[in-house]
Amino acid sequence: SNLAYVIYTSGSTGKPKGVMIEQRQVVAFFSNFSTRFSLAPGMTLCATTNCTFDISVLELLGSLVHGMQLLLLTATDPASILQSMRAHQTDVLQLTPSRLDQLLEAEAGSLACLQTLKVLLVGGEALSQYNYDRLKQLNGVKVLNVYGPTETTIWSSCLDVQASTVLSV
Repeated sequence: SNLAYVIYTSGSTGKPKGVMIEQRQVVAFFSNFSTRFSLAPGMTLCATTNCTFDISVLELLGSLVHGMQLLLLTATDPASILQSMRAHQTDVLQLTPSRLDQLLEAEAGSLACLQTLKVLLVGGEALSQYNYDRLKQLNGVKVLNVYGPTETTIWSSCLDVQASTVLSV
C-alpha cells in the first residue's frame, strides 16, 4: 500500500488534484501487461511520453519490468522520432491520437512508418473515426486503443482495433 507516484491532473472536472497511485495498483496493472498487449522480453519500446503523464510509467517501468529494451527519446519533433524508431527497429510504440496525427503528417499521411511495429498502443485522448478506420488497415500490427483516467492506474479499457467495429450513434 506504499505510494508509487503522484500524478497531477484536472481530469474531466477542470479542478487540479494530485492522484496517489499505490505500488499494488502498479503491480496489478503490470501483471496483465505482457499478455494483454502481446509484449515479450527483447522487444524494443519507444518512449516518447513526458514523465508528467501517467503513460510514462508504462513506458519507463513496464518495459523494463518485462525485459524489454527501452528506447528513451528526448526529441519531440516527429521527424526525429520516426528516424529513431527506424534506426532502433522499434517493436512497440505508445502514443496519443494527436501525436499519431503528427507522425503521419511528417510521413505525408502514409501509414508505412507504423507498418514495421509489432504493437501500437493509442490512447490518452479520443481516437477519431478517421484514424480508427485507417489503423484497421495496418496488417501484422496489433493496434490497441487504450484509455483510462489517471485514477485507474494508466488504463482501464482496451479495444483491439482490427478485431472490432465502432457503431456510430
